[in-house]
Amino acid sequence: MRDNPRLPTQHDDTESERIRSSEELRKIYDDFLKAVGFDLTLDYLVGSNVVATIAGARPMTEFSIADPSENADEIIKRISTLVPGVLIRDLGQHQRSEGARSYFKVVQIINLNALERVTHNVPLKHFPQYSPATGEEGIRIWRERARSVIEEAAKSGEIPVDPETCVRFVDGIERGYPVTAIVDAMQALMHEELRNLPVASPEGSDGTLWFNYAQGHENHPDIVGTLRRWEKVLKDFAPVKQEITEKYHQMLREYWKREGAV
Repeated sequence: MRDNPRLPTQHDDTESERIRSSEELRKIYDDFLKAVGFDLTLDYLVGSNVVATIAGARPMTEFSIADPSENADEIIKRISTLVPGVLIRDLGQHQRSEGARSYFKVVQIINLNALERVTHNVPLKHFPQYSPATGEEGIRIWRERARSVIEEAAKSGEIPVDPETCVRFVDGIERGYPVTAIVDAMQALMHEELRNLPVASPEGSDGTLWFNYAQGHENHPDIVGTLRRWEKVLKDFAPVKQEITEKYHQMLREYWKREGAV
């Protein structure tokens, strides 16, 4: 595995004003709780990857709803209006496998302010910065420009990756992975060594928030900084998660009591 000495360290001098506090998240999750009712289990929305994205500690994530109810489309539309600066998009329903009778629905979450911050801090020449003012259409345009810049950077040797894999690089940026870790993973893919890479996951994660990196990069400032940011969000959210989960379970108990099932 080659090292990445030509990649400067990312800087992140705006994160403190972009990441939502636990009190802000409590208000958002109270609204989520009212919106989802019993048609969408709260577990989907309190996953570590979703919380980090809603908070603004990473730009994008997805989650899948197994065997969605008939009301799932309406629920997603409802929660999509509850978080300013965050897009919650229904990516459609998919069959688990050919001929299968079970389905899953994919929901994508994009934090526009987090995407702006992350794209501002990518240490590559001419890398485009996303602006939240451009909205969803701006994301499409930004992706096209970012892929073009990454492809040229790979061809010129600015980043030691295969130019044909620029889509993966941009996807890693959108998910908030450190650039060093993205290059590590892409180099490993070129040599079919991805399974051998260590996994970085913040303390307090439920297993949905992680990335690969190369041996020897565990103390790289970008990797350490990303993990610390995610860990702080999860730690601050922990009591909120417990409170919201207890409210949800109480709602379920009251519902089943009314229905005579308890």
